[in-house]
Amino acid sequence: MNDLIEYLNIIVSPSSYSHQQLDELNTTLGDLYSSENIYLTENGRSALYIAIKALALPPGSKIAVQPFTCNSAVNPIIWNGHIPVYVDIDRSTLNMSPSRFKELLDKESDIRAVLVQYTFGNPTGAQEIIQIAHDRGILAIEDCAHALGVIHDGETLGKKASMAVISFGLEKTLPTKVGGALIVNDPNFVSPVEQIYSSISYTSRTRTFLWVINPIIRLLSRKSGAFGSNVLIPLFERLGIFNTGFEKSELSGGQPRSTPSKLSPLLARVVSHYLGELGILRSMRSDQVDQYRKSLDWMREIGCILPDWNGPFIKFPVILPEEIDRDELRSFLQNRGSYISDWYDPVIYPTGTVLEGVKYMPGTCPLAESVSKQILNLPTGKAFNPKLPDDLKDYLR
Repeated sequence: MNDLIEYLNIIVSPSSYSHQQLDELNTTLGDLYSSENIYLTENGRSALYIAIKALALPPGSKIAVQPFTCNSAVNPIIWNGHIPVYVDIDRSTLNMSPSRFKELLDKESDIRAVLVQYTFGNPTGAQEIIQIAHDRGILAIEDCAHALGVIHDGETLGKKASMAVISFGLEKTLPTKVGGALIVNDPNFVSPVEQIYSSISYTSRTRTFLWVINPIIRLLSRKSGAFGSNVLIPLFERLGIFNTGFEKSELSGGQPRSTPSKLSPLLARVVSHYLGELGILRSMRSDQVDQYRKSLDWMREIGCILPDWNGPFIKFPVILPEEIDRDELRSFLQNRGSYISDWYDPVIYPTGTVLEGVKYMPGTCPLAESVSKQILNLPTGKAFNPKLPDDLKDYLR
C-alpha cells in the first residue's frame, strides 16, 4: 500500500511533468554506466531498434541472436530489414553457446552483428561471445534487459560492446513496468544514434496515461484474486486500457506505430523513483538466490538441473526432468501463493508469438526448445515467497 501511495504522489506532482525529470534520469544512468551517451526510450525494443539502425548495415544483413528470448529482442532486427540467425543456448547458462556461435561464424561468413543476452542477469559465457565477435570483426550489442546494474569482474555489465540496451519493463530488474535506454560505448556510433533519436517523438500523452495506470490495475487485480484475473483484467483489456507490455502486431513480427519512442518526463520520474531501490533489490536478490541454492539442492537427486550461478538474478531457473509436469507444478505453486512466470515458454516469448513471423524455424535450436518446455522460473525480488521451497517439497516428495 505504501508503494501505491508513493506512486500516486508521483502522478499528481506537477514537477513530474518537467523535462528536468529526463535530465535527472540521464545523469543517474550516466553515473551508473560511466557514460555521457545515454538515450532514454519508452521501452527496450525502442532502444534496440535505434541501436540496430545506427549500425547502418546493408539491407538483409544477418544478425546472430539466441532463442529462449522475447520477440522484443528479435523484432527490431526484422523492423530494420535484417535477418535474425538463431544460435542455440548453453543449458548451464541459458545464454548463447560460445561454441555454437563459433560454429556459425565458421559456416557463415556473412554474419554482420550479434545481440548478446544476459539471461536473467547471468553473464557467464556472454562476454566470451563479445570477445569472439571482436576477434572476428563483428559488431556486438549487449542486451542488458535482465542485467540492470549487475556487476561482473568489478565492472557494470553493458560496457564491453559497441552499444548496450537496458530495460525497465515488465518482469525486469525494477518494478517500473516501462522504460528503456540505449548506452553508446563506441564514439563512432554517437552521431548516427543522435540523428535517429532526434527524429523520433516522445511517448504520447495517451500511452503515458495507460502506462501509469497499469500498475494500479495490476495491484487491484492481484488483490481481487480469481475475480481480478478472470474478470477485471479481461474487462480492462476489452476497454483498451490494460497494457500487456506488447501489441498484438508484435506477435508476428509487426512494428507498432508507436515504436520507437522517447521516454516521456512522467515515465522518467517513475523510473527514477524505483531506480533508487536498485541497490536494495540487488542485495535482496543475491540473498534469495543463495537461499534457493541451499534449500533446493535436494532437487538434483530427482533429476532437476539447478543453476550454479551466484548473483542478483531476476529469476532462479530450475530445469525439471520430463516426468514432472511443469505446468501442473506451476499451477500448484501459484495456488500456494507464489507468482511463477511463464518465461520462456514458448522458445520465443510470449505465448502466441508466430514463429514464422520472427523467422524461427522449429528444430533450429533443439536445446532451447527442450529447456523452454521444462523450465520453472522461481521469483526473486519483491515477489519472493520464503514458503516456496517447502511447497516444492510438498509437491515433489
